[in-house]
This record gives sequence, structure tokens and C-alpha cells, in this order.
Amino acid sequence: MITSFAELAEKTRAKIAEKGKPVMGIVFPRGGKCFEATLQAAADGYIKPIVFGPKTEIELAASQKNIDISGLEISNCTTMSGATVKAVEAAKNKKVQFLLKGSVGAREFIDNLLLPETGFVRKGHLLAHVSVIRTPRYHKLMFLTDA
Repeated sequence: MITSFAELAEKTRAKIAEKGKPVMGIVFPRGGKCFEATLQAAADGYIKPIVFGPKTEIELAASQKNIDISGLEISNCTTMSGATVKAVEAAKNKKVQFLLKGSVGAREFIDNLLLPETGFVRKGHLLAHVSVIRTPRYHKLMFLTDA
């Protein structure tokens, strides 16, 4: 039973030591909290990020916040739809192990995941979303899913 984010972080670090850092695709971040959290997770050694979005906009947002992104892999995509399609292809081809939705609308993100031509989610298979919540009123972390 995992009761805190600190315990989750500890278990995650152990798994990374055993299997290596997973590659996370970040779809169209716009320099907000999603982007900052991604960079922090990378700096803390939890992930290797690949960003799918407008390179010049990402570089500008980083420079405005004095964030060094020189080692960041950016797949230049100027539209949200293009970024989503490229990220889905990367996941399908096992270049990334999981995806994080940035500034793309949830509907557009899910619609592109489910396009038959991507082959990302095959007929008869499940696509699920998971959120982790901590509340002082419950003694352990809650993992919520749509499944």
C-alpha cells in the first residue's frame, strides 16, 4: 500500500534503477506548469522527455523563465493536431512509453489516439486514463481511472 508521494517516488526510483528511465512524450506544452513539471521530473531523473510542439515557442517560454532546455529533444510540430499525431506515432512505435497531454484539448487528444489509421488502440483493447490524488482525509494515495 502506497500512502504518500514520497513512498511512490522511492518505489519509482527503485524501478528506474532496475529498468532505466521511461521516455515520456509531452504533447504541445505551452510553457506552463505541465512544461515545468516535465523538466523537473527529467532533472530529478524520473523520465527522459520528448516534446512534441512548436520549437520556437517552447524555446521562447524556456528562455523567459531562464530554463536550460539545451538537452531537450523537441519534435517540431506547429499545430496541436500535428503534435498529437506525431506523439501517438512515437508511442505506437515504442519510441515513448507514455504520453502527457499539454495544452491540447482533451477531446482532440483522445480523438487522435483513437483514429483507426494510427493503430494505437486496436479493436477490443482498452485505453485508460489514470490520476493520482492525495487528500488529508484519506490515509493513502488514490489512483482514479476511467475504466
